Amino acid sequence: MQNLVHCATMLSIDRTASAFMPENSLLERAGMEVWNQARPLSKAAKVLFIAGPGNNGSDALVAARSAFVEGYLDILVLITAKGANAIQLKALQAMGVSITAEIDKARAFLQQSSAVIDGLCGTGMKGGLEGPFFQIVTMINKRPLGTFCISIDLPSGLCDDSEYQSLCVRADKTICMGLEKACLLDYHNRPEAGAIVNFNPGFPSQLTGEKDAILLQGQDFKDQDDPYAFKTKKGHVGFAGGSKDYPGALMLAASSAFHAGSGLVSIMCSEGQRDFYAPSWPQFIYRNEHDFSGLDCLCIGNGWLGGENLDPYIAADLPMVLDAGALRALGRRQVRFSKPTVLTPHPGELACLIDTAPLRTFRALALAIQAYVDKSNCFLVLKACTTWIYGPTMKPACLDSPNSRLGVGGSGDVLSGLAASYLGRGCSGFEACTKAVLAHSLAGFDAMTLSRSLL
Repeated sequence: MQNLVHCATMLSIDRTASAFMPENSLLERAGMEVWNQARPLSKAAKVLFIAGPGNNGSDALVAARSAFVEGYLDILVLITAKGANAIQLKALQAMGVSITAEIDKARAFLQQSSAVIDGLCGTGMKGGLEGPFFQIVTMINKRPLGTFCISIDLPSGLCDDSEYQSLCVRADKTICMGLEKACLLDYHNRPEAGAIVNFNPGFPSQLTGEKDAILLQGQDFKDQDDPYAFKTKKGHVGFAGGSKDYPGALMLAASSAFHAGSGLVSIMCSEGQRDFYAPSWPQFIYRNEHDFSGLDCLCIGNGWLGGENLDPYIAADLPMVLDAGALRALGRRQVRFSKPTVLTPHPGELACLIDTAPLRTFRALALAIQAYVDKSNCFLVLKACTTWIYGPTMKPACLDSPNSRLGVGGSGDVLSGLAASYLGRGCSGFEACTKAVLAHSLAGFDAMTLSRSLL
């Protein structure tokens, strides 16, 4: 796991570090790493460096100096009217590096460039882009196809409080300095960052221990299933769902729990559903719709249309996963769950639970979800190109693992079945969510590898 921070937290770390560390030592290391990331370019390549007035701009100036020293001579540095780091700028001027404050000149140079380094603005940005900053970001985004863009720390224009779909740089790679910024992993913002690289230019460990969220990684997945356990000791999960329009969703969820290691899986259904399902899925137990006897966990809603009655399932007072139609049935009702409960909405289903229309920034959405899970005493897995896990009175966790093989119908049913399997085996709510999300991601990459091998 890695730590994620909000922009304000990183600003505070910057200020604290500058009080007892030479500022230029951080800038030098950061700027040289930016150039390291761009170095595979041919020495004949044109490279445009854009330096704003803050630390990111200083990093861009150090990167430009590093490039020039290594023999990359066809470079141009664009500075803004708000100025740039005077020490770094003076060094570039002494070396004879081309520097301009004219956006039109930079625009013409960019049309012939192989790469552009974006150091315009970062964590200290307030409000949206305006004036020359707006023009420069627009220019970057209109770069020729194939011109590689590296953003320093954040794509300029993007921060915790930037409105969704407002203008920001569309980067091919973002190099986060110190700690990765949580706002990059909002599903609205993630496509703008490109590949994300984290680099610590020298912040001491006492400062990088700060966190506002946790980044999950594939190696965090540990499924320690007891190979000697009898089936009755591996969790008995009951599933209720399915409809005429979506009969298969229920079986995707149930099969997911079965293959994840649940000892027993029951389908709570009508006689008509049992007659439909049982010949194809004989490994499951079939019981009446509201028969909760002997169950360790429920998974409700896969394939439901949203008008069903949730009350009997809530009254059963069991650990529970709510997905799909169960989320629509829950709607804006305020229920405080007494047992570990996991909700697994995609953004459309989240809007059934919370009024997301006015939540136009990463900060606003994150605060609203946290308030909801605190009040409902539940865990919420927001599934999109990135997956966020929220729980009561805890730091949220995120998995940044975009995979087109998971963006298909039925993928969410598999995830809910995994979460129910782990809950049924006695995992805590957070542990069940993290194991399910990681297992789901790893299975998705296995599916991607398999599909490519068959092409």
